Amino acid sequence: MKDDSSLFFIYEQQLEQLAQAQQMTYLYGGRGVGKSTFLRRLAQRLGPQDVIWIEGDDWFAARQRLAEIDPGDLKLSKHLIIDDLDRFCAVGYDREGDKFEEMINRLDELFKRLTAPDRQKRVYAAGTRKPQFFINGRDRKPESAQRSPWWQLFWSYIDMSWNHVLFNPWELGWKQNLSDWIEKRFAVAVQEPVWRLWAKLTISLTGGHPSLIKAALAGLEHLARGEELTPVEKKLRSPFDVNESDERWLQTRHYLEDCLVQTGLNRLRRALQSLWTISQSSRPEVAGFLTRLAQDEPIIPPYDVREILIDHSVIYLDAESGSYQIPGDLLKNEILHLFPPSEDKAQITVQPDTAAPQRRGTMVLQVGQTPMPIRLNGSTWRLLSLLHQQGGQVVSLDTLQKKLNKTEYGVRSALQRLENKLKEVGADHLLENQRGKGYRFRSE
Repeated sequence: MKDDSSLFFIYEQQLEQLAQAQQMTYLYGGRGVGKSTFLRRLAQRLGPQDVIWIEGDDWFAARQRLAEIDPGDLKLSKHLIIDDLDRFCAVGYDREGDKFEEMINRLDELFKRLTAPDRQKRVYAAGTRKPQFFINGRDRKPESAQRSPWWQLFWSYIDMSWNHVLFNPWELGWKQNLSDWIEKRFAVAVQEPVWRLWAKLTISLTGGHPSLIKAALAGLEHLARGEELTPVEKKLRSPFDVNESDERWLQTRHYLEDCLVQTGLNRLRRALQSLWTISQSSRPEVAGFLTRLAQDEPIIPPYDVREILIDHSVIYLDAESGSYQIPGDLLKNEILHLFPPSEDKAQITVQPDTAAPQRRGTMVLQVGQTPMPIRLNGSTWRLLSLLHQQGGQVVSLDTLQKKLNKTEYGVRSALQRLENKLKEVGADHLLENQRGKGYRFRSE
């Protein structure tokens, strides 16, 4: 277990609190937000000799380690830390199916034995996804989840009985904390304009993403030490005047980008590649929302898309603006490179269901090669069909009531439902309300 104590650690306060937390704690958050580093720090705080450490990402090694532990051993009195518990369980289920129940029962017994009153030890487990993800069977086919009640009981136990901690570094005042840390760390080694430039660029390039911050600060540590530097690196840590500020900004930015691309960005690139695969197979709307967020559009993706993007740790909710954002300029550029914005105009197709064209249908919003379908039924579908048939002309509320055979309240409810559906693909601007006149559906 490597100790990263030399680098900025955003979870210092949480570390102190969780070292004295309730007996069982489940830590969750997107990939790359620093859960593994936190657990390593926690193990150091608790004492490595008093900790059973299990690396859930290595399924075979974790399975063997758990098989070696006898939960009933009265001499067993250590804290238990399991990193990537969700991945360990998901891989185990995929490999062994219902045979994996034996390992789940062993885990469950181990949790309860270690935290019993006569031992008073703590159990910490980390995962990317919430327990509800597994309880609801969203990781596999519904019929598979129904055949495995022990699986749902295990995750329900974690959901109901454990203390839960969400890892979100962007809620912790990271900008000021990081700037203060850089000042404290580097003010002795370099002059103020230099470390202030380092702080500004680290903030703008990383956007607070722990994986990127770690790589950037490793590069700055190398500069600050002043040992075995190239001529360019020596210049980057030397003082500069106002006339050189633009040039120095660009040189330092390029240096930090190189540090980030070589190390910190690799993990995020794997996450982006996974998102690209998702967008090409099952969820094409993911690409559209990701591209628009990378272009700084103030949009709120629908819940299921947000869950996917947050799991991959490529978006976060900014507390000040209330909007979802992508952390850092470097990650935005990577996204726009992998998901280039389409210059094509959006195309809208309204397709009635062949079996029941009056009761349901689909509107497909396509931008370039990315189709985003919206399935509608009932009065919401009839409302969309009616507005679309008018070719962009305004339709009064009275006309809508007559055509749909609905009260004013019923029409307004259908309009609200339609607007919410359009919002799911970021197209709520297509439904326009002209005050005092009525509503129209814009076809572009």
